Amino acid sequence: MVSLNEVAKAVGEKVGVEQELASILASALLEEIVSELSRGNRIELRNFAVFEPYITASRVHTPNGKLKKIPPRVGIRFKAGRLMKR
Repeated sequence: MVSLNEVAKAVGEKVGVEQELASILASALLEEIVSELSRGNRIELRNFAVFEPYITASRVHTPNGKLKKIPPRVGIRFKAGRLMKR
């Protein structure tokens, strides 16, 4: 597993910026992706991946014969792009 700081360090070295700046930029990017998904927007990173929110239907569950209603939930679909499939 690779941490966000390790990715930021590698990107910083590749682009020629300090690790601290690269880490701030990576965190800001992830925060913006989460923010857009929470608003119900689809995120498409060309050739990399698509993130799409969806809502599950509410349903009824009967544990031990008792009726329990499960509310709808929001999930995120991930579809890998061409670069990820290679």
